[in-house]
Amino acid sequence: MVFNWNKANVPPEDYTLPVLCQTYNGKLLVFKDTMTYLGGKVENKCSHWDHLSEKYNIRYWVYQKELIQEEDEV
Repeated sequence: MVFNWNKANVPPEDYTLPVLCQTYNGKLLVFKDTMTYLGGKVENKCSHWDHLSEKYNIRYWVYQKELIQEEDEV
């Protein structure tokens, strides 16, 4: 399987999907999504990537779905 890491300065387009991230310290993190609710309101969903990438010192990321193969693909 081959996949490409995305640099942290390029945010995920679909903030509802899970992502795997690599920090500058070489640690791996998984986020179930990268969204937030502005004002705590469900109808105000948006990306929270800038905050996450800065807080966790993220270097690279990839969508989780790019790493997990479905059974029929094996």
